[in-house]
Order: sequence, then structure tokens, then C-alpha cells
Amino acid sequence: MRFDMYGGPGVSQGAGENVFRDAEKQYQFHRDQIIRQRNGHAHGTRLVTRPSDLSSLVDLRDENTWSFAASTGSEPTGVARHDIMLLNDFNNEEAQERLPASAFTFPAHPGLVIIPGAISSTVQCQLIVDSLCVYPEPPSNTNHTLRYGHLPGLWHAATLPIPPNRKNLGGKERRDSDAEALRLSFKLTVDGPLGAKIAAKRAIKVAQEDSSSKFNKSVVAGGQREHDHDLAYKRQEQQEQQQHVSDHQSEGMPCPSQIPSSLWVRDGPGPSAKQMLHKLRWSTLGPQFNWSAREYEDGSTFRPLPSILRNLSVSIAEAVTELWELDAQDEEHLRMPSLPNSDSTAGLTLSTCECNETHWTINSALSLDSAHKRRQRRRPERPFSPDAAIVNYYREGDTLGGHLDDVEADMEQPIVSVSLGCEAVFLVGGKSRDVKPTAVLVRSGDVVVLAGHARKCYHGVPRIFCDRALPPALQNELQGLPSVLEHIAKSRINISIRAVK
Repeated sequence: MRFDMYGGPGVSQGAGENVFRDAEKQYQFHRDQIIRQRNGHAHGTRLVTRPSDLSSLVDLRDENTWSFAASTGSEPTGVARHDIMLLNDFNNEEAQERLPASAFTFPAHPGLVIIPGAISSTVQCQLIVDSLCVYPEPPSNTNHTLRYGHLPGLWHAATLPIPPNRKNLGGKERRDSDAEALRLSFKLTVDGPLGAKIAAKRAIKVAQEDSSSKFNKSVVAGGQREHDHDLAYKRQEQQEQQQHVSDHQSEGMPCPSQIPSSLWVRDGPGPSAKQMLHKLRWSTLGPQFNWSAREYEDGSTFRPLPSILRNLSVSIAEAVTELWELDAQDEEHLRMPSLPNSDSTAGLTLSTCECNETHWTINSALSLDSAHKRRQRRRPERPFSPDAAIVNYYREGDTLGGHLDDVEADMEQPIVSVSLGCEAVFLVGGKSRDVKPTAVLVRSGDVVVLAGHARKCYHGVPRIFCDRALPPALQNELQGLPSVLEHIAKSRINISIRAVK
């Protein structure tokens, strides 16, 4: 059974079927088992990936997918291309060099801006490594924190090379099939502080339960309700803390997340580090988010937003400000004409490319200014100043159910979302789940900006494509990091940067 982040089997935020949910089903990853008859009995054989209908998927690098020819019905898939200048070096706050890039807006979704290839392969490599090796480290919370406490050194423990000797502690030779057992396992020392003892008991119990469940693909981020098993572990933790608190009254007693660095030992009773890495679904940067109360915690220890993410998001937000500072009225002002023989609308011009397909482009800066004068503009009261991010980790079959990011205090501030690794389907709809969403293919290095009207709309990720190769430039950058390359080739990372304070 596949779970998404909202506590149900593949269901968007809220109950019941809806238009957004129908789109999710269209793109989700499914495997069917082939049944064969043998001697009058049915036998299940291999699993086969079910083909998905991608005919409505917009690929911004393929104009055929967003021209009149590719649209269904009488209305085209509204897409407008804009020329922008992007900062080249996000590590240096003093850097001034900017390079030309293309940004795309969607008349049906005012405030949505997508920039293909906004991040160079070098920066992608840096962010991938940091997302795997640094961002999940304490004091950042992850989806494992509630059940296990913090897990320092997770990436290194999961990717430690298998030792060459084939002897176990008893001196018996292992078979090649047992090689995986040589990898590190998760265990907390029983001689550790109170918090470590509690987490150790919890880890062992979870490991036993996990062994009976072969498939646990829970993406938990961006406003998820805690699963029943997470709530059960929270209650267990509280009971154990009350049971032992009389023995440990000293101030500053470590909490369950403050665990010793020696927690990774060979042949421990808990799940392996590799298994824990594969089940990593999110980590937080900046103020910690309380998933149950749906609010950011005041006073908690956290990892500050890294400067590279702050510089990147601010630079991109500034570069596309003119494209998203629009009122909700723009959905009407910029709506495409209903008939393909219309020759112009609201500063947009119909043109023909070499393949005789038609598409819409902005006339000129003068036309854009004229269009702006005909509609009310909304400029945030303060400049974008990001201080938090949620890092989502996807494996094959994982989904991010349709949801709203609506817990930040200032909803006029944009969200800048960076895509890394495998390609994915990004869905963006309207303010209710009854609005038909637009599906866009996002690749590694693409950046999505949700601002203005789109900032308050439902969006999600119903599918990642693990069977498609990474961009060659990114593969070249990761050649010296084989473990990272192997991991990201079958997974996706998304970093959504936002302003909380």
C-alpha cells in the first residue's frame, strides 16, 4: 500500500474524490502483477509497471506539449516565456555576474513561475551532497526524529563500504548472499543517558514491526497529520519518560533526540542505516515545524538556513518579481482566447515556430508594462527574507499529496522550490481541489516559484521517474562521488525555501 504525507493511502489533503485527485491518479506510479495459469491454478509472477497517460504533461523544453496542437478542447495550454537574468554564483553574496535564462508563466495560474535549468550542475551537486550528508544532521528534525531521536552520521553509516573479510564475530564464514548483513545496523547503547534508553527501546520495537511490513513509503512534509503509529510512539515516549523521571531529576537531562555518536554499531537489533536512509522523507532547516499543531515552534534549537539557499532563493525571487506581482484578476486578464484563430491578447502574441506549431510569447517590455497598467498589482510589504526550508526526499512510488502551504505568517512572501535528481510531475491547481490542475515536468536544476495567487493554491508531486537518466552534466559532476551518484540516480530531492518570521 502506498502512503502519502496526509495520513491516508494515496489521498490528497481532505476527504473524498475530486478533480485534483483524479489528476494524481493519472500520473501515479503503479505496478501490476502478471497472473498465469499453471495446472489449473493461478500463479503470480513478476511485477510490471503500468503505463501512465502523459499526454497532458507540459514539458517546458518541448514546445509541442504546450502549443495549440497539444491542447485538448478549444483552449490551449497557456504558457508564456520571458527572458530574465540570473545570478551565477549563489555561494558568494558579493557576486554580481548574471547569466540569461528563460522563465515561464501560466496565465491560468498567476504567480506560478518555473525556470528550467536555473541551477548549474556544480551547484546541484553541492546541494545534493548537503541534502544527504548535512541537512538531516542534528539539530535538524527529520521524519525519523519522533520515533528514533536524531540520527547523526546517517549517510556515512549507510554508505560505509563493506569490509573485505568475510568472518563474523563467531568466526564462521559468511556467504556472499549475507554481505548485506555486514552493513551497520542501528542501535543505541543501553549505558547511555535516559533519552538514549527510551529511544533504544523504541527503535527495537519499531524494527520488529518494520520487519513485518515490506512497503512503507510515507512522505511526510508540508502540513501532514501524524500517522497513527507515530502518535503511538509519542504516547509510549511520554509514558517512559514519566516512569524514569524520578530517577533523573537533574536539570538539562538529554531528551530522546540527544543521542550518543556511538549509536551506529555492527549487528545491532534495529533497522540498518541503509534502511533508515531509504526511509528518510524530510528534514527541516530553520525554525522547527510541529506537524501535529501545524505551526513553527518558538525557542527550539534549529539549523539556520544555509547561506547558499538564502542567496539562491532571494536572487531568483528578485529576478522574477515582475512576473508574479499580480492580483488574482490576472487570471481573467491573461486568459488565452477560446479560439485558436485569435491573434493577440493582453500583451501576448501568437507566433509560429519552425515545426509549424503555435505558441504564445510576450510581445515586448512595452506590451508587458501596458498590460500591468490594466490590472492591479500586489507588492509584498517587505522584501523576501527566507529563513526556513523543508527538504523532501523521494524514492520510487513516493508522492506528495495535493496540499496548501498556508501556515506561514506572511502569505505574500513566495516559496522558492529547487528540484534535484530524478524528473517528476508537478501539479498545480486552484484554491480548491475542484479546480483542474496543470501538470508540468520538472527536472534536476529546475526552480519553481509559488507567489501571489499561486501561493494559495493546491499543489503536489504525484510521480517521480526513476527510470530516466540524470542530466549528463550532473552525472559528470558526481563521478567522484559514486555513492551519491548511485543514490540520487534513483531518487529525488526537493528543497522548498520560505519566510517564516
